[in-house]
Amino acid sequence: MNEKRHTGMGLGICMLAGVLLFHPIVAGIDILPDLLGYLLLYVGLARLSDLNGHINEARRRFRVMLFVGAGQIFATYTVYGMIEGMMQERPAEMSAYEGPMLTLLFTFVLLVLQWFFLIPAWKELFLGLGTMAERFDCSELMQEHRGKTRCERLASLSAFFVVTASLLSLLPEASVLTSYEAHKGNPLFPFDWFEYIVLFRTAAGAVSAIIGLIWLISYLRCLAAFRSNRNFTEQAATAYETEILPQTGMLTVRRFRSAFLLFTVGSVFAMSIRVNNRALLPGVVFAVFVIAGVLLLGKRIEKKQGCITAAVLLALVSAAQLVTNHLFLQKHLPEASLYETDAYWRFFTVRVLDAAEAAATLILIAALLGVLYELVRTYTAVDYGTKGSENLSYYATERQHKAFQKRMIILFVIFFLSAIATVFDAIYRLELGWIWIIALVCSTVGVWNLHSLTQDICEQIGYYYHSDGMNKNV
Repeated sequence: MNEKRHTGMGLGICMLAGVLLFHPIVAGIDILPDLLGYLLLYVGLARLSDLNGHINEARRRFRVMLFVGAGQIFATYTVYGMIEGMMQERPAEMSAYEGPMLTLLFTFVLLVLQWFFLIPAWKELFLGLGTMAERFDCSELMQEHRGKTRCERLASLSAFFVVTASLLSLLPEASVLTSYEAHKGNPLFPFDWFEYIVLFRTAAGAVSAIIGLIWLISYLRCLAAFRSNRNFTEQAATAYETEILPQTGMLTVRRFRSAFLLFTVGSVFAMSIRVNNRALLPGVVFAVFVIAGVLLLGKRIEKKQGCITAAVLLALVSAAQLVTNHLFLQKHLPEASLYETDAYWRFFTVRVLDAAEAAATLILIAALLGVLYELVRTYTAVDYGTKGSENLSYYATERQHKAFQKRMIILFVIFFLSAIATVFDAIYRLELGWIWIIALVCSTVGVWNLHSLTQDICEQIGYYYHSDGMNKNV
């Protein structure tokens, strides 16, 4: 048996993830992106999740936290971009507390999401490890201290860490709420606590770092104990080889699911969102995700060259737009193009590249839908599984393929409308500043429908590989 399978099972990757998650978040700024930590946990738990339902649920929640981590990065850029923009456009009118209020709102939303998704994820993970240790009769991993096993203690510590770290990130920002009352002369607030925000952030960050370090040491010791336990790793690897690896269809479906997840997450960056005349979701990221998804599917796609070419085209146009727009905004405001010749031509170039990026995005969407339809034709079929039902199965399969084709046409039309609205926004941005809302609505509807489409295709591919005699979608 391959020695590597005895010592792997992804626990080493999970240990590395903990190093990226123990640090404090100060003023909404994530020192090390939690997104990478959640990604490592999602990857590292892949094998163990096949063997245990609790770990599978934990992995599902860490997948949700991937989106939360991406949103955290996006929100940080948005909040501080908005603050910077307000300071530049109306410094005399801007209150000193508008920026801190945005930061407070951001940290509060992050706290709610972490409490709702992250605490149950850690609980399910350690509950799953405990049940696996019990299943494989690893008594040394199930020893109790004060009535709790190591996994139960770490589950409680992880919940405490998430709660205290998020509160310590929020409480310093909440001091801005005392500012208005203090300036109004409220006797309950004799002075403005927000004046000491640097001190509060430093103290809260230090305490959060200490708690995080305690959690990290306990976390690493626990996973190291499981990873170094020969009995656990050998039995887990053997169970994976005998119970999971023979199910080649399941592993194939997982590859499709991962590729479709890349397509869906990448399509979010096709949405038209701008703050202070800057694109918050650059199309170059969409292109990178599509290329990664296509390469992940590999030989399962015959006509992938067109999709990769369209992605490279979008990446080049999007990068050129980002650089050109950045150089323009360093010297001019968009309004300056109305009365300055140099600003006019620079802004004209920006608008041309905006329209070109919208067209390149639409081309990539069309190429991606072509790839998805190829997968539908190749890897989905209706099989009634009874003798003499071949013709019925054939016609049912054709109806299913036509239904998917119709959905893809509608989806292309939605993204086409988004592209048209983006082009009009590029042309009439100064005259009609509301047109971008149409592009945003269309692209949002398109992204949601693309997600629904890929989920349904993946479900049908699952039936194709795990046929039980009846297609459940019929």
